Amino acid sequence: MQTDQQIEWAVAGLKRVAPKAESRGVTLALEGTVSDQTWLAMIEQIGSDAVGVYYDVANAMTYDFDSSAEMPVLMAAGVLTQIHIKDMMHDRKNMPLGQGEVDFEAVGRTIRAIGYDAYLVLETPSSGDPAVEQKEYLEFTRRLIEG
Repeated sequence: MQTDQQIEWAVAGLKRVAPKAESRGVTLALEGTVSDQTWLAMIEQIGSDAVGVYYDVANAMTYDFDSSAEMPVLMAAGVLTQIHIKDMMHDRKNMPLGQGEVDFEAVGRTIRAIGYDAYLVLETPSSGDPAVEQKEYLEFTRRLIEG
């Protein structure tokens, strides 16, 4: 979780750089450990269409946020720019996809329900043969979005 002071610093910094991002057609996709309501408040304070949320389903789980409730709110507000697909244990240990504590069935249902059709960015640990692992992660992600 972030302190109010850290959020204020982030908002102030983003207010300074957002106009440059806007002028260049760049989206600043923010990832962090705050709630959907905090994201919405921050983005409103920043006041730029160039700022969105890069939602991390594992971070959400470890901070007891409900990604199935938060992603639809962010999508409806037009600020869900990317989704970070990562698996973890509650103690923040990174895990291979499907082997941690993220409820990927719920995540997949939510992605399909909200009509999300943008980037899914995978963050995965490597423990053996990267080519085999990446193929498995790709298959996992396809099952996630296809249902």
